[in-house]
Amino acid sequence: MIFQKNKKSVIIKIGLLLVGLPSLLIVLIAIIMAGLLLAAFLRMSLHLNFSQEYRKVQAAGQIRFRDAWSGKVYKRYALGLKSVGRCEESPEEEKPPVSWLDTSVYDVTASGELVAWYDWEENAVFLGNAEGEIQKKIDVMYHGEKLIFSPDENYLLLYEQQWNWNGSDMTDDDYCYYRVIDLEDGTQYTIYSAPREYWQVYWEEE
Repeated sequence: MIFQKNKKSVIIKIGLLLVGLPSLLIVLIAIIMAGLLLAAFLRMSLHLNFSQEYRKVQAAGQIRFRDAWSGKVYKRYALGLKSVGRCEESPEEEKPPVSWLDTSVYDVTASGELVAWYDWEENAVFLGNAEGEIQKKIDVMYHGEKLIFSPDENYLLLYEQQWNWNGSDMTDDDYCYYRVIDLEDGTQYTIYSAPREYWQVYWEEE
Protein backbone atom coordinates (compact mmCIF):
# COMPACT_ATOMS: atom_id res chain seq x y z
CA MET A 1 0.00 0.00 0.00
CA ILE A 2 2.82 2.37 0.94
CA PHE A 3 4.63 1.39 -2.24
CA GLN A 4 1.56 2.26 -4.34
CA LYS A 5 1.27 5.68 -2.62
CA ASN A 6 4.94 6.39 -3.21
CA LYS A 7 4.56 5.31 -6.83
CA LYS A 8 1.61 7.66 -7.33
CA SER A 9 3.53 10.48 -5.66
CA VAL A 10 6.50 9.96 -7.96
CA ILE A 11 4.24 9.88 -11.02
CA ILE A 12 2.54 13.12 -9.93
CA LYS A 13 5.89 14.83 -9.37
CA ILE A 14 7.17 13.68 -12.76
CA GLY A 15 3.95 14.90 -14.38
CA LEU A 16 4.27 18.31 -12.71
CA LEU A 17 7.90 18.48 -13.75
CA LEU A 18 7.05 17.68 -17.37
CA VAL A 19 4.28 20.28 -17.38
CA GLY A 20 6.51 22.88 -15.73
CA LEU A 21 9.58 22.49 -17.96
CA PRO A 22 7.96 23.87 -21.15
CA SER A 23 6.58 26.81 -19.19
CA LEU A 24 10.01 27.47 -17.67
CA LEU A 25 11.63 27.29 -21.10
CA ILE A 26 9.07 29.73 -22.50
CA VAL A 27 9.76 32.16 -19.65
CA LEU A 28 13.53 31.86 -20.16
CA ILE A 29 13.21 32.42 -23.91
CA ALA A 30 10.98 35.45 -23.30
CA ILE A 31 13.52 36.91 -20.86
CA ILE A 32 16.38 36.35 -23.33
CA MET A 33 14.42 37.92 -26.20
CA ALA A 34 13.46 40.91 -24.05
CA GLY A 35 17.11 41.33 -23.06
CA LEU A 36 18.26 41.24 -26.68
CA LEU A 37 15.61 43.77 -27.72
CA LEU A 38 16.56 46.06 -24.83
CA ALA A 39 20.25 45.79 -25.75
CA ALA A 40 19.47 46.63 -29.39
CA PHE A 41 17.32 49.59 -28.33
CA LEU A 42 20.02 50.93 -26.02
CA ARG A 43 22.65 50.51 -28.69
CA MET A 44 20.62 52.46 -31.23
CA SER A 45 19.41 55.18 -28.87
CA LEU A 46 22.83 55.69 -27.26
CA HIS A 47 24.77 55.05 -30.50
CA LEU A 48 27.02 52.51 -28.83
CA ASN A 49 29.99 50.99 -30.62
CA PHE A 50 32.79 49.42 -28.63
CA SER A 51 35.32 48.98 -31.45
CA GLN A 52 38.52 50.88 -30.72
CA GLU A 53 39.79 50.88 -34.30
CA TYR A 54 39.12 54.62 -34.56
CA ARG A 55 42.08 55.24 -32.24
CA LYS A 56 44.45 54.25 -35.05
CA VAL A 57 43.42 57.35 -37.02
CA GLN A 58 45.19 60.45 -35.83
CA ALA A 59 42.47 62.80 -37.11
CA ALA A 60 39.47 60.73 -35.96
CA GLY A 61 38.57 63.37 -33.38
CA GLN A 62 37.82 65.82 -36.19
CA ILE A 63 35.10 63.68 -37.78
CA ARG A 64 31.55 64.81 -37.06
CA PHE A 65 28.30 62.82 -37.36
CA ARG A 66 25.23 65.02 -37.83
CA ASP A 67 21.60 63.95 -37.42
CA ALA A 68 19.74 65.68 -40.24
CA TRP A 69 16.43 65.67 -38.32
CA SER A 70 17.50 67.10 -34.99
CA GLY A 71 20.64 68.93 -36.03
CA LYS A 72 22.55 67.22 -33.21
CA VAL A 73 26.25 66.67 -33.86
CA TYR A 74 28.25 63.78 -32.47
CA LYS A 75 31.88 62.68 -32.37
CA ARG A 76 33.50 59.31 -31.79
CA TYR A 77 34.66 58.29 -28.33
CA ALA A 78 35.42 55.03 -26.51
CA LEU A 79 31.81 53.80 -26.19
CA GLY A 80 30.46 54.99 -29.52
CA LEU A 81 29.15 58.47 -30.38
CA LYS A 82 28.58 61.34 -27.98
CA SER A 83 26.80 64.62 -28.58
CA VAL A 84 28.97 67.71 -28.89
CA GLY A 85 26.27 70.27 -29.75
CA ARG A 86 24.08 71.24 -32.67
CA CYS A 87 24.61 72.45 -36.21
CA GLU A 88 21.76 73.96 -38.21
CA GLU A 89 23.18 72.74 -41.50
CA SER A 90 25.86 70.29 -42.49
CA PRO A 91 28.78 72.08 -44.17
CA GLU A 92 28.30 72.06 -47.92
CA GLU A 93 31.07 70.69 -50.08
CA GLU A 94 31.63 72.12 -53.53
CA LYS A 95 31.97 69.34 -56.09
CA PRO A 96 34.90 69.60 -58.50
CA PRO A 97 33.99 70.35 -62.14
CA VAL A 98 35.31 67.13 -63.66
CA SER A 99 33.47 66.52 -66.92
CA TRP A 100 35.32 63.27 -67.67
CA LEU A 101 33.48 61.33 -64.96
CA ASP A 102 30.93 58.90 -66.41
CA THR A 103 27.60 57.66 -65.05
CA SER A 104 29.16 54.86 -63.01
CA VAL A 105 30.74 57.41 -60.68
CA TYR A 106 28.53 57.87 -57.62
CA ASP A 107 30.42 60.51 -55.64
CA VAL A 108 33.44 62.74 -56.18
CA THR A 109 35.43 65.07 -53.95
CA ALA A 110 38.54 67.18 -54.28
CA SER A 111 41.16 68.84 -52.10
CA GLY A 112 43.74 71.00 -53.80
CA GLU A 113 45.06 69.13 -56.83
CA LEU A 114 43.87 65.76 -55.50
CA VAL A 115 40.55 64.26 -56.66
CA ALA A 116 38.83 61.13 -55.32
CA TRP A 117 35.82 59.38 -56.78
CA TYR A 118 33.81 56.22 -56.12
CA ASP A 119 32.93 54.05 -59.12
CA TRP A 120 30.06 51.67 -58.39
CA GLU A 121 30.81 49.40 -61.35
CA GLU A 122 34.36 48.89 -60.13
CA ASN A 123 33.26 49.04 -56.46
CA ALA A 124 36.41 51.01 -55.80
CA VAL A 125 37.67 54.45 -54.82
CA PHE A 126 40.08 56.11 -57.24
CA LEU A 127 42.59 58.82 -56.45
CA GLY A 128 43.85 61.07 -59.21
CA ASN A 129 43.82 64.60 -60.52
CA ALA A 130 41.28 66.86 -62.19
CA GLU A 131 42.29 65.51 -65.62
CA GLY A 132 41.25 62.00 -64.63
CA GLU A 133 44.74 60.55 -64.39
CA ILE A 134 44.55 57.71 -61.86
CA GLN A 135 47.20 57.52 -59.18
CA LYS A 136 45.72 54.85 -56.95
CA LYS A 137 42.79 52.41 -56.83
CA ILE A 138 41.36 51.28 -53.47
CA ASP A 139 38.83 48.43 -53.45
CA VAL A 140 35.96 48.77 -50.97
CA MET A 141 33.45 46.29 -49.57
CA TYR A 142 30.05 47.94 -50.10
CA HIS A 143 28.38 50.77 -51.99
CA GLY A 144 30.16 54.10 -51.42
CA GLU A 145 27.78 56.94 -50.57
CA LYS A 146 30.09 59.79 -49.58
CA LEU A 147 33.76 60.76 -49.86
CA ILE A 148 35.46 63.62 -48.00
CA PHE A 149 39.13 64.52 -47.68
CA SER A 150 40.51 65.35 -44.25
CA PRO A 151 41.73 68.96 -43.89
CA ASP A 152 45.37 67.80 -43.97
CA GLU A 153 44.71 65.57 -47.05
CA ASN A 154 46.21 62.56 -45.26
CA TYR A 155 42.90 60.69 -44.98
CA LEU A 156 39.74 60.11 -46.97
CA LEU A 157 36.45 59.58 -45.15
CA LEU A 158 34.27 56.96 -46.85
CA TYR A 159 30.63 56.29 -45.98
CA GLU A 160 29.42 52.89 -47.23
CA GLN A 161 26.08 51.09 -47.15
CA GLN A 162 25.54 47.35 -47.15
CA TRP A 163 22.16 47.17 -48.79
CA ASN A 164 19.23 44.88 -48.04
CA TRP A 165 19.48 42.50 -51.00
CA ASN A 166 17.20 39.74 -49.71
CA GLY A 167 14.09 41.93 -49.60
CA SER A 168 13.17 41.14 -46.00
CA ASP A 169 11.92 43.68 -43.49
CA MET A 170 14.66 42.98 -40.97
CA THR A 171 15.83 46.31 -39.61
CA ASP A 172 19.46 45.18 -39.49
CA ASP A 173 19.68 44.21 -43.18
CA ASP A 174 20.87 47.67 -44.25
CA TYR A 175 24.13 48.40 -42.48
CA CYS A 176 26.11 51.64 -42.49
CA TYR A 177 29.89 51.82 -42.30
CA TYR A 178 31.94 54.95 -41.75
CA ARG A 179 35.55 54.29 -42.66
CA VAL A 180 38.72 56.30 -42.97
CA ILE A 181 41.29 55.46 -45.66
CA ASP A 182 44.93 56.28 -44.96
CA LEU A 183 46.02 57.75 -48.30
CA GLU A 184 49.65 56.88 -47.73
CA ASP A 185 49.25 53.10 -47.59
CA GLY A 186 45.55 52.55 -48.40
CA THR A 187 44.71 51.03 -45.00
CA GLN A 188 41.04 51.29 -44.08
CA TYR A 189 39.79 51.86 -40.53
CA THR A 190 36.14 51.51 -39.49
CA ILE A 191 35.40 54.56 -37.35
CA TYR A 192 31.76 53.68 -36.69
CA SER A 193 29.22 51.15 -37.95
CA ALA A 194 25.59 50.43 -37.12
CA PRO A 195 22.36 49.24 -38.74
CA ARG A 196 20.46 52.07 -40.47
CA GLU A 197 22.23 55.00 -38.88
CA TYR A 198 22.43 57.41 -41.80
CA TRP A 199 24.59 60.27 -40.57
CA GLN A 200 25.71 63.35 -42.43
CA VAL A 201 29.47 63.24 -41.98
CA TYR A 202 32.16 65.88 -42.34
CA TRP A 203 35.55 66.94 -40.97
CA GLU A 204 35.71 69.68 -38.36
CA GLU A 205 38.56 72.14 -38.90
CA GLU A 206 40.91 72.40 -35.94
